[in-house]
Amino acid sequence: MGRWLRPTISRMIRPTDARQCGVSAQPPFSNCSPVTGIPLIQPLRVPSPWPPPALPSGLPESTLERIPIVGSLFRSWRRRRRWWMHVREVLIPVEQQILGQLTARSGIGYRADSPSAQRIAELAARTVAAEKGLSHVVLHPDDPIELLFWGPYDDMSPFRFAIQLRKEFGIVLSTEEMEAFFKNHMTVSQVIAFCLTKGMGRSRESA
Repeated sequence: MGRWLRPTISRMIRPTDARQCGVSAQPPFSNCSPVTGIPLIQPLRVPSPWPPPALPSGLPESTLERIPIVGSLFRSWRRRRRWWMHVREVLIPVEQQILGQLTARSGIGYRADSPSAQRIAELAARTVAAEKGLSHVVLHPDDPIELLFWGPYDDMSPFRFAIQLRKEFGIVLSTEEMEAFFKNHMTVSQVIAFCLTKGMGRSRESA
């Protein structure tokens, strides 16, 4: 299910400065030192290459593939080996760049503007950590969601996030809305703000 949510377009990350951490900062996080006002961490940088190149199409035919029965097995092995080499040599290095940035961050969390925003932020962090095999993840409000929800295989982060969002908040995200997170290159704070807005709309309807 993660495949149809895989991002396809890269995004330039704008720099973060102390002005982004005051009242005008993107909701719902505060990510600055209370003493200096300097950001404690920086947003994720776009890895290289991005977007990750797809597996090239076409595979030259081998004479061994013409052998009955054995040929079909050999062809299947070649395709599998070619796919795995692409994952190992291209996709995994991209993932390692993302993981390296996440694991280098301190364990300092964010102060959200509201309890609901804080809970959604923690939900997103738990989702990413579980999918990437990390004990915990510290998110920056300007982290591109397409980097957090991407993996060398069929990343299930979007699915996990949507399921838990519905379970804990009663907020249902459609396939189109999830895809828009990637197409519009939305950040963590923008995704959370969207979820909060949708949650408030749902509350007004039920009232």
